[in-house]
Amino acid sequence: MQERAIERGEWLAPEEVEARRPKVRTLQETYDRFLAQRPRPLALSTLTAYEQDWRLRIVPHWGAERDVKTITHDDVWQWRQGPLAAERRRDRSSLALFSELLAKAAHWGWIDKNPAAGVSIPRQTKAMEQRHVFDLDDVRRYLQAAEPQHVAMLATVALGGLRSGEVRGLRRMDLDLEGRRILVRQAIEHGKDGDAYRVGVKVPKTSAGIRSLPMSTTLVTILQDHLALHPRSPEQLVFTVADGKPMGPAEADRRHNRALANMGLRTPEAERRRLWRKGLPVPKEDHITLHDLRASYAAWLFSEGYTIAEVMLLLGWSDSRMALEVYSRVFPRRVESVGPKQDEALKGLTVVVA
Repeated sequence: MQERAIERGEWLAPEEVEARRPKVRTLQETYDRFLAQRPRPLALSTLTAYEQDWRLRIVPHWGAERDVKTITHDDVWQWRQGPLAAERRRDRSSLALFSELLAKAAHWGWIDKNPAAGVSIPRQTKAMEQRHVFDLDDVRRYLQAAEPQHVAMLATVALGGLRSGEVRGLRRMDLDLEGRRILVRQAIEHGKDGDAYRVGVKVPKTSAGIRSLPMSTTLVTILQDHLALHPRSPEQLVFTVADGKPMGPAEADRRHNRALANMGLRTPEAERRRLWRKGLPVPKEDHITLHDLRASYAAWLFSEGYTIAEVMLLLGWSDSRMALEVYSRVFPRRVESVGPKQDEALKGLTVVVA
C-alpha cells in the first residue's frame, strides 16, 4: 500500500499528515490567549468578574475543552434563551465575554466568523425617574445623621460627586485644602487575586476620570477637622478602615446605609440581621445608593446653571448619556412649558388659513 501510494505520488509522511489534520482549538485555549494578549493589564475587579463568568457560567454550559469550530449561532441563541433568560447583570456580562472570546477566535483565524454576533442581552439601567436624588436640604440631614467617624467620607461623596472607589482612593497629597481642590488620580478596587480576595489600586479607565475638583468651604472645614483627628502623611489614604488598610466597597456602603437608617429611610442593619436569623422577611427597600449621590450632585449642578460639558468634566463622565438623563430629570417642566412660551411670544398673531 505504501509503495503504491509512493508510486502515485500520494504518500505523505506521518509528520505531514499530522500537520494537515485540522487542529482543535478549545474554549480554554481561547480564554487563556485572550487574557495573555491584553494590550494592558486588566483591573483587578475586571479580572475577577471575568473569572467568575468563565468558571460559573461559561464552562459549566459549554465545557472548557469544547472545540470553538463546533459552536453555532443556534447554540449560542439557545444558551441566551435558556440559562441566561433571566437577563441579570451577570448573565449579560457572561454573554458579552463569550462573544468577545469568539470574536478573538475569528480574528486569529481559528473560526470563520463569530457565532455569537447579534446575540445580546440589553443593559438594564435604573431610569433617572427611578433614582433617588437628594437636594441640599436632604444632604444636610444626611450628614447630620451620619456617624461622626463617617461624616468626612460621606461628605466628600455628597459634596464632591466622587465615585465610591475614588473617595476611598484619595491620598493626603490629593487634597489641596488651601486651594480648595481635590485631585482625583486613582481609585481603590476589590477583587480576587488567586484564591484570596484583596483590595488594590487602579487608575481611572479614561482620561476624563483624572480631574481636579473645586471644594466648598463647608467640605474643606469637614476635611480639616477629619485630618486634625486622623493625621496622614502625603502618600497615605485619607479614608481607611480601623487598622489603616484600604477600605472595601462593602464598608463604604455600610457607612452610607447607617446614615440612611439614622434618617429613618432604611431599616437598621441590626434589625435586618435579627429578621434574617428568625427566618422572617427582610424588607427589600429601594433607597438612594451611595452611587446615586453622584446623580444628586449632578442634578444640583444643573439646577445652578452649569452646562452639560461642565458637569461631565466635574463628574468624570466620558459619555454624555448620563449627563443628559440627569438633565432631563432636573428640568422636566421646561419641556412642558414649550407651548405656553410659544403662545406668549406669538400673542396677537392673526393669519389667514386657506
